[in-house]
Amino acid sequence: MYKSDGIHKVTSTLCYGVQRDAALNFIAPNYESGNSTGYVKDSAGKGNYSGNIAITGSKIAYQQKHIYDIAGNVWEWTMEAYDNNLRVYRGGSYNGDGSENPASCRGNDISERIGYSIGLRIALYL
Repeated sequence: MYKSDGIHKVTSTLCYGVQRDAALNFIAPNYESGNSTGYVKDSAGKGNYSGNIAITGSKIAYQQKHIYDIAGNVWEWTMEAYDNNLRVYRGGSYNGDGSENPASCRGNDISERIGYSIGLRIALYL
């Protein structure tokens, strides 16, 4: 965080894929090597897959190493591009299941897509 004329300023963006991968590797150290097991491969019981959206951080069971709701609840748009007009979303949603759509799951769609099962996670640069 820096000050300019007495005002604190920060920069924000959607999470980049590499930032999400770093968080998943922090949670499960073998994630990037492809040898990960557990949470990032099967998030059942570790994310909101109840069929209803939950308030972020509503269950302690849905956090891993103090990162809340990285699995389930809503898919999260990222800055990753799939091709010219498709953007990547990650993490599964409340209307899926943790074994088929774990924290490591990826999908893609046109970036204009909106709906109840898709949201975003912001990265802050202080």
